[in-house]
Amino acid sequence: MNFRRLLFSIIIIPFNDPSSFLDLQYSKIKPNEVKLEKQVQINVDASASPVFYKMETPRVVKKINLTGNVKVDKAINKKEDDSYFQLGIIYEGDYRPSGFVKTFLPEWLLKVLSLSDKYGVGELEFHEASAAKVNLDKSDSIRDIKLNFKTATTIENGKFSMSIKPKKEKILGLWLRADGDESKAKFLTTIKSLEFEN
Repeated sequence: MNFRRLLFSIIIIPFNDPSSFLDLQYSKIKPNEVKLEKQVQINVDASASPVFYKMETPRVVKKINLTGNVKVDKAINKKEDDSYFQLGIIYEGDYRPSGFVKTFLPEWLLKVLSLSDKYGVGELEFHEASAAKVNLDKSDSIRDIKLNFKTATTIENGKFSMSIKPKKEKILGLWLRADGDESKAKFLTTIKSLEFEN
């Protein structure tokens, strides 16, 4: 009888290492309050700001697992483009703008482009933890970068979990997104665990 052993490794992302995370601000928008300890806490109060996790070495990942919860004081307006949580996956690609073009790009995009010195950016794929069982899938683009939005899971009793199989392309980093500026929403999103399966 032949037996095949399936070998894989799990990499648990430590949240208490601030050198791997980039906490930025948008111009003219009140930033979130972010705490990096044993968990990632994103306190949203009519605010928005991006948090990036930079991969030490860009690589293909078989699966991304994530768990979290949301405590809502003032809910998001469904008509607005806010989110309790989205996991953004930043994929390698060919877009590497010239120095002149960079002067016109927003700071968050410059930070995405700077996640790796060796690779350009091709796509940002956002996976939504939605408060309702609705399809939020849509596509957009900025410059030559594709932006894809997908409904990954539903928040139930304030909790959510994701198990995502990324594309077979190198990942430069992740975007932990929670925004409430347009809805003037107030909530606390906590990421309890984040791990990669290779």
